[in-house]
Amino acid sequence: MCNSRAAILIVASLAGADFAAFPAVADSTDPTGSLDEIVVTAQKRSEKAVDVPIAITSLSENSLRDAGITDMTALAQVVPGMHIDMTGAFYQPSIRGVGTAVAGQGVSPSVATYIDGIYQPNPLANAFDFIDVDSVDVLKGPQGTLFGRNTTAGAILVTTKAPTFDPQLQVRVGYGSFNTATINAFGSTGITDTLATSLAVGFTRSDGWITNLADDSHAAQSNSFTVRGKLLYQPQPGLKFTLTLDGERTDDPTGFAAGTYNGYSDGPAFFGVPSVSNNRREILIQPGTFAHLVQGGGAMLKSEIDLNFATLTSYSSAHWDSGHEASNEAASVFPANGTLPVQPCPTLATCSFLATGGYSFLDAVSWKDTEETYSQEFDLNSKPGGPLDWVAGLYYFWDRTDYSPENLGIYGPFGAGGALSGALPPWPASSYVQFPFKYINEAGGDGQSAAIFGDATYHISDWHFTLGGRFAEDRPSVFLSAPPNLADGFVDVPYLSAGQTFYSFTPRAVARYSLTPDSNVYLSWSKGEKAGVFNASGFASERAVIKPEKISDIEAGYKLATPDTRLEASIYHYDYEDLQVSTYENGISFIQNAPRSEMWGGDFHVQQRVFSDLHADLGLAYTHARYINFPNAAYQTFNTTYGVQNLAANVSGGVMERTPSVTGNAGLTYTHALMGGTLDLNGNYSYQTRASFDFPYTLIQGGYGLLALRASWTDPSGHWMGSLIGRNLTNKYYIAQILPDSGGFGAVYGEPANFMVEIAYKH
Repeated sequence: MCNSRAAILIVASLAGADFAAFPAVADSTDPTGSLDEIVVTAQKRSEKAVDVPIAITSLSENSLRDAGITDMTALAQVVPGMHIDMTGAFYQPSIRGVGTAVAGQGVSPSVATYIDGIYQPNPLANAFDFIDVDSVDVLKGPQGTLFGRNTTAGAILVTTKAPTFDPQLQVRVGYGSFNTATINAFGSTGITDTLATSLAVGFTRSDGWITNLADDSHAAQSNSFTVRGKLLYQPQPGLKFTLTLDGERTDDPTGFAAGTYNGYSDGPAFFGVPSVSNNRREILIQPGTFAHLVQGGGAMLKSEIDLNFATLTSYSSAHWDSGHEASNEAASVFPANGTLPVQPCPTLATCSFLATGGYSFLDAVSWKDTEETYSQEFDLNSKPGGPLDWVAGLYYFWDRTDYSPENLGIYGPFGAGGALSGALPPWPASSYVQFPFKYINEAGGDGQSAAIFGDATYHISDWHFTLGGRFAEDRPSVFLSAPPNLADGFVDVPYLSAGQTFYSFTPRAVARYSLTPDSNVYLSWSKGEKAGVFNASGFASERAVIKPEKISDIEAGYKLATPDTRLEASIYHYDYEDLQVSTYENGISFIQNAPRSEMWGGDFHVQQRVFSDLHADLGLAYTHARYINFPNAAYQTFNTTYGVQNLAANVSGGVMERTPSVTGNAGLTYTHALMGGTLDLNGNYSYQTRASFDFPYTLIQGGYGLLALRASWTDPSGHWMGSLIGRNLTNKYYIAQILPDSGGFGAVYGEPANFMVEIAYKH
């Protein structure tokens, strides 16, 4: 993304420069072993984390590396109270039981992801690798006042490395299990006294751990490429501009390489095809019916202007993503042409391919998606040091998402003499054929959001009082078109469109008391709101708008930061109105409102210097999450007579889906001089109790823990580091996701035990 001249300047400058080496210990400590101070921007200004009245888990580049966290999908292993799902290839985080594990046009998670201050709405693009990440801060609880839309559960703030005028070079190369290879590189240098540039590149490829027995292929073979270039211009003190250009391409079908869950599939049940159930290493599904490819790029300009009385910061961003997805709805192979179902259809009414619960066909669906996003934010921030700290801002966001075209591939009675010819059942065996992918519909929509916000903190001795609010307008719109494309058409929907405007006000109030210069207690009240949306993928049948979800949060916490101890503890209570929850109907994901829900619990996180060379990290979270009023929760089940059935249940009083009641992690880091260099030993164990993938608590994953270990040695020069890394070392067998579709239930399992050898160079 940077021009060739800039790249040549980087390499030339690096060749003859004197550089910093790897730190002898992790960057969370100084050479004496003391814990460093953490600075965050959770309130739109740089502050010590101990002084911020928000529950935060802050992770540095090295703490992520030491825990074996290399991408966004593994964050929950080091963030108590966080849970991460993948709905197919869609990244779906939740915090304290709040999340929307579904994706579609205009639908975003309740946990917002920000990269360098820019909101990233596309869940297909948010499961990215950490190629040049400087830090990750996970904010828990509603952040609607300062961060706005889609932050009812919290926010993930990712900060990437900034260009430096002093030359830097970092390279990491790794090879490990499943023929996995990784290369990450970051370089930065000054070009002139006022201009600096940086370039980060990452590449990963893997054969994956899943074999498709249908053609003996690597079912989850993947590769990804990411590049990020930055240009920093500082023409004078108090004036700074940073231009960022990025691009990515990921080809990874793992999320759709789903085997049959518990034999729940129309394929083996009604057509007698062979099946593999509940096997994380092997699947048996139709080749060419599952895929995930996403690529895109963007540009962002951050402008910082010192106005003497305040600092004005502008964030201007444009981003584009496109993808190709495919999912096998039955998680099985298709039969050979001429194969009749076990119970051929006696009448059109009872067993037609149009009938709910019918089993006359197997299908796979594919679609292309594109998303364009533009945003502009202005923040005016007071100078530090006075009795009043304040920030005021304006925000605008525009997004367009298209799922076009959506195609259907089918095995069923669609040949000569079959259902499409007008003949009545029973249809002859000769009519049962594979029908190639055909266009069936397209859907999409625009979304606009505008907001004005302000937040101020007044300091009176050891007391600190904060009051803030945000007024926002959101305008989602949707369209669906499904012209007939078969003889009689599976669907015949004219062009449909709708739009609506929502207004919201999300205030917060905080009282904080400084017990000592190193510790605080706080009590906060805040509200959050997630705008209403439309079920674009099922708009023909679900035309009603989905109501906004609203949260009211009361929270109390304690924070401590000393050279030996860093501790955060908080308790909270959420009241939720019209929580947006996800489910499936006829294989189509859609959202509905749970009228009232309640969550309460607590988080605890401590980092302790046990000795100068031994540090401990312990996190624990308890979440009590219940649907208080949810009488018509839609879900799917499998019946051996009728196949997949769409039902509804009263789950009022029930445990919320995808919410473990207890999550936690424990880590140790040991540093010791060895052979003139430095030995680092790191271990992290994460655990979660059981959770369900559906409302009635029938698709259950039991509690499980994951163990990661890392051993590294840095040579005496401090430039070279060699590491041996192991993940899931107990080889725990667990389900990462269950996909209820129109023809069955697919399951994707977590990665087995795996190892990697890594060589790093920093100069």
